[in-house]
Amino acid sequence: MKDDLLITISTENGTGSQTANKILNRSIILAGFHTSSKNLFPSNIAGLPTQYRIRVSSHGFSSFSKNDKSDIAVFFNQKTLEKDTALLDENSLVIINDDFKTKPEHKHTFGLACRSLTRELYPSANTRKLLYNMLYVGAVIKSLNIDLGHAIKASNNVLSHLKEDLKNANIDALKIGYETYDLDQSYSLNSPEAKPDLSIIDGNSAMALGFLDGGAQVFTWYPITPSSSVAENFESFNKSLGAKRAILQCEDELSAVTASLGAGWAGAKSLTATSGPGISLMQESIGLGYFTETPFVIADVQRAGPSTGLPTRTSQGDLTLSYYSSHGDTLHPVLLPSNPQQVYSDSYNSLSLAQDLQTPVFVLSDLDLGMNEWSTPTFKQEANDHSSGEIQKDKADDFKRFSNDQLVSKRSLPRLSDVSTAYFTRGSGHDEYGRYTEDPDIFEQKLLRLKKKVLEGRTVSKFFPKDIVDRKASNISLIYYGTTSQIIDELLFLLKDHSPSTYQVRALPIDPKMNDFLKDHELNFVLEQNRDGQLSSIIKSQIKDSSNILTSTQYNGLPADPKNFYSKIMEVLK
Repeated sequence: MKDDLLITISTENGTGSQTANKILNRSIILAGFHTSSKNLFPSNIAGLPTQYRIRVSSHGFSSFSKNDKSDIAVFFNQKTLEKDTALLDENSLVIINDDFKTKPEHKHTFGLACRSLTRELYPSANTRKLLYNMLYVGAVIKSLNIDLGHAIKASNNVLSHLKEDLKNANIDALKIGYETYDLDQSYSLNSPEAKPDLSIIDGNSAMALGFLDGGAQVFTWYPITPSSSVAENFESFNKSLGAKRAILQCEDELSAVTASLGAGWAGAKSLTATSGPGISLMQESIGLGYFTETPFVIADVQRAGPSTGLPTRTSQGDLTLSYYSSHGDTLHPVLLPSNPQQVYSDSYNSLSLAQDLQTPVFVLSDLDLGMNEWSTPTFKQEANDHSSGEIQKDKADDFKRFSNDQLVSKRSLPRLSDVSTAYFTRGSGHDEYGRYTEDPDIFEQKLLRLKKKVLEGRTVSKFFPKDIVDRKASNISLIYYGTTSQIIDELLFLLKDHSPSTYQVRALPIDPKMNDFLKDHELNFVLEQNRDGQLSSIIKSQIKDSSNILTSTQYNGLPADPKNFYSKIMEVLK
């Protein structure tokens, strides 16, 4: 019986393997096991190697290192065999396309004669090649001693969009792979004692659902990896609900952000979704939203930069870009989800938070969270609790749209407010009435209030997520955010002799309560998936005494690796 198992599937991009791999992952989940799946695919359309890894863990661990040995390895890419065999040990099970001219010499190898096994399943030769993938799904399921019924159920779900004959051909290939596998080498997994009610969802779908339930009325976007499916899912879910929302695929990121800004000014709950390169292009409009105090949301599914960078690899490199977006002195609320439930909740709440603070708000996901599937407890539905902020609807004799007497002044909206509250919106210097001015004192007061509004936003709006803190009797702590949270349970297991406290940052700006937490520990390790320690620099800008903060980073485009962070922390502790 095994507590932990790693499956690695090596294929070629564009061969349909991603669909098969989803079926395999979902089959294991349906059997009652916790999985974490990572799709490591190239950014070209077809031809380059792609790798899909599934960790099955009764401990709930979700991560793996790039050089971890595979318990089960599927070799369906002739070109990468030599490299792939480096991930084997003597006990690994290899499932390979038996039609390959060369095969690795490994004692536990099972060959699938793909051409002959699928010859009678479908008339089209090109389509039959896609069925090869379902053969290895069946073989892996058999090697794990998982009931075939779970795989059939997963197949019917994932392939529901196919014509009946093609769907049946895939399921037939699955059954053949299952029945053909006859090696003695098999694995029995320790199933968790309790089998919670699990849902299977990717982060981008969870984000789309959060925006829908949060009351989004206008969604603007321009296609970019890895955020495009947020908009695509939003549109699909909205259509199934029969709801009336404006969904605009614009000609570029500049149009997308300005359309969202304009919708926010008119009173709609609006958002745009993009990734780092899009944020770079949106800087001027984000600054306009900040200075004119116009609410809208920017969803950023981060990828590895700079420039084009690695479009299909993950990163936490947009933290400072988002927090300080635009030229001049700016500061924006940034929500930092780490799992599907949090990305759903943050997307839901971000729309009301933007309304309460009358400012642009960022939701920062990343490619790992957004594009990979996760097994997660069924979502806790948010209460039907929305905010539109403070609106001046009635007649006002002395309406000050940008009053400095309070952090957030009332705004007026077209068609909702009395004509006496009309004002001119401008991105240049303006006084409390919105009138043009270059008065240095007025300009300074405006900038100070805008900063204070964001820094003290938790006192204005209840829609800020709360940091997650676990204090222990330890002299060290781990501070982290986003998908780095996925490795913390395993990292704590590795660091069990030190029993560190933990602090998950759920939003920027930094909660002032962190100051006491930092003082309680001699060393505070900030774990980040970027080169320069962006969260560390933000903490140091807000916390008076930050001399006990140490930064540990990973920035190779792969999901966070607990062994990497463990080795760096131990170098210091030794």
